Amino acid sequence: MSVATETNFGVGYYWTAEGLQAVVDAVSDGLLVGRINLQEDLTKTPHWCAKFWTLDGKCQWGMGKQDELRVERRQRIKKSFWVNVYPSGPGQLRKDWEEALVEASRCEEPCLCRVEVKVDAFVGEGLK
Repeated sequence: MSVATETNFGVGYYWTAEGLQAVVDAVSDGLLVGRINLQEDLTKTPHWCAKFWTLDGKCQWGMGKQDELRVERRQRIKKSFWVNVYPSGPGQLRKDWEEALVEASRCEEPCLCRVEVKVDAFVGEGLK
């Protein structure tokens, strides 16, 4: 028999499910009152947005699941890569369009197309 552990949050610093910094400033009438820093880069000036959560960190009043509170920060990966597609299959992922172009110029096969691959995920996602 497994017992579910429920985390109750209080005043303090947390992270959202999307990996943004969250601050709970007060607990009032069974709600957490705080704010989320919409600026992903913590070295830049913060852009705060007021938010409310239930005591277990769940979203309140129209907030998406991405705004739920977490104790640990999930590292987000948001990058673009380029890949050439040849008659025999795809080439290697390249960090920019120019690198993919250089690869295509050195290959004996004709390049059918060049495709941008956008990655927007969290570390560990998809490795299960």
